[in-house]
Amino acid sequence: MKEKFLKGVVALSVAVVFVAEVATVIGGAVFLSALFFCGEGGQMVGAQATTVTMVNDVETQTSNTTPTNVPLKVIVDAGHGGKDRGASGASGVTESDINLYIARRLAFELEILGAEVALTRDSEDRLSCEADGHKQRADILRRREIIDKFEPCLVVSIHMNTYPDKSVRGLQCFYQEGAEEGKKYAVAIQEHLNKAGITNKTARPGDYLILEGKYPSVLIECGFLSNPEEEKLLATQEYQEKLARYIAAAICTAC
Repeated sequence: MKEKFLKGVVALSVAVVFVAEVATVIGGAVFLSALFFCGEGGQMVGAQATTVTMVNDVETQTSNTTPTNVPLKVIVDAGHGGKDRGASGASGVTESDINLYIARRLAFELEILGAEVALTRDSEDRLSCEADGHKQRADILRRREIIDKFEPCLVVSIHMNTYPDKSVRGLQCFYQEGAEEGKKYAVAIQEHLNKAGITNKTARPGDYLILEGKYPSVLIECGFLSNPEEEKLLATQEYQEKLARYIAAAICTAC
């Protein structure tokens, strides 16, 4: 048995994340355990190895080593679900499915960066049940219960956009009017993604129920399914994973 220490630098556009990996080579097989470093402004502040667990309705992450700084706690919310498919594109692709894939991948990318992560929705199902009278409100209330239980530093809700003018395109961040912390995160994430060349828009206040909670929240409309070119991109796994990587780096930089 021999141990091989690998150090790498992962550059995500203007954000730089330092990753140190310890690889143990046994009989030709490589077993990796990772120590991830991430902090304010993307600076290296500590190390930890992480494990993800799904407890009933909340996915949580634990560390088997003690980090030198308090880990960032993020809730990733995949909008819509179940019979509520959200927006749809001309090809038939639905917002709900894309939201879920990007949310799962974003959670994965944030875990790599050392964050504690929970998902409000980790399946195709909606969070409300058939007995609920007002299903949309019941769905949002259930999401808020999960958020309040986790007590995050930041809530990030993933959505897709649509607009009558099919030429409109681009990712955009929204925050609750008057919520200064939410605005700070939304602006920082938007600016990072603009510099990365993902989009070129301005963070704006938005009237969304998911933003009305007590924790700083950002809703990210990842693109327009009404734009034919962007719809094709958003429907591909490659682009979905690219968005997740850049959004994770932007969150890390903003926090």
